[in-house]
Parts: sequence; structure tokens; C-alpha cells
Amino acid sequence: MNPTENGIRFAHDLCSNLDFAGHREWLVTNGRGSYGSGTVGNLLTRGYHGLLVAALAPPVGRTLMLAKLDETITYRGVRYDLFTNRWRGGIVAPAGHVYIESFGLEGTVPTWRFGCAESPDTSAGRCSPTPRRARGFLSAGGDALHAGSIPSVVSSPFACSLLD
Repeated sequence: MNPTENGIRFAHDLCSNLDFAGHREWLVTNGRGSYGSGTVGNLLTRGYHGLLVAALAPPVGRTLMLAKLDETITYRGVRYDLFTNRWRGGIVAPAGHVYIESFGLEGTVPTWRFGCAESPDTSAGRCSPTPRRARGFLSAGGDALHAGSIPSVVSSPFACSLLD
């Protein structure tokens, strides 16, 4: 098997089940102490989860730089929150995990595909630390973002921190 082909993929039935997806974790490192980690359900469940935890003084001195993105897509005037939060008392709101069509690794990059309304692949999100650097990249896109003549709008407010 090619080292970039790992075969890790979860379909909608598992990704939309928070009991499953909230307990399946991913971790990507850059080889110098920086990393990104979280769950398949796009839910932060541990204090060390974050999209970018940078080792500013490698290999120690880890600092949470980017905790999460609160991605939202507006399609045909309807807003879909693609992120998930679990609050005190176990309340889940919003429940963006129900829109996850699949989660998998493309090479070593965690990738989510979301489906909203009648569009089966409305958006794709990816996260990866840059090898040997204390930085990373995030991308969002998808062929169906402009399905037909009806454009969609994606917004991603983010939670940054300087916690070490």
C-alpha cells in the first residue's frame, strides 16, 4: 500500500452519530512538535484538541493557536451550521455533525465532506500542520458550492488563543 493511501474513511451513518464520531480522534503532526487534533464529529472533547497547536520553542513550548472553526454555509438563503459544540449538561448545539457526509484521510490530511439541502457534497474542509513548521493550512471548497446558478456563501469565524 502506498504510504499516502491509508483507507481510513467513515460514512454519514457513523459521522452523524455523535456517540461514535465524538469518540474517534484524529491527530496530525509536523515532526517538530506542532500538531492538530480533534474528533471525527468535529467536536472538541479534550483540552489538547485544536486545529493548530504550535511548538514555538521546539520540541516543547506548545501553544494553542487555533482551537476551531465555526463553519457555516448559506445555500438558497438557508443557513447551515457545520460545527458542533457540546455544552455543560450534555446539550449539543449546533449539531453540525448531522451534515457530515464523510470523514477520511487524504494522505495524512483529515478531510470532512458536508452535505446540506439537496446538494450531497456542499463543502469540504481540510486541516493539516505544515511539515517541519509551526504553522498549518485549512481549506474549504467543493464543486457544489456553486451548484447550478445558485451560489453558496461559506463563513468561518474562528477561535484563536495563546494558551500554552
